[in-house]
Amino acid sequence: SYNGPALSMIPVILIDTNVVIDLLAKRAPFHVSAAQVFDAVERGKAVGYVNTLTIVTVYYLLRSYYKIPHPDILEKLATLTS
Repeated sequence: SYNGPALSMIPVILIDTNVVIDLLAKRAPFHVSAAQVFDAVERGKAVGYVNTLTIVTVYYLLRSYYKIPHPDILEKLATLTS
């Protein structure tokens, strides 16, 4: 039996590429749910991780498919990862 300090019950989330795109591209109808995930992380209700490859994939899709300008993508990614 475990007698150490109480283990944290904060969820740990690996955030999928699609969730990041939903948030940054404001893809309906998933934008609200994606924002809730990131809000929970920001408020300390969950710990969130984004794979490095996800960042590269998100950049590529936002630039090539959604035609978002390079500086805007960098600003969105900087805000996301701060």
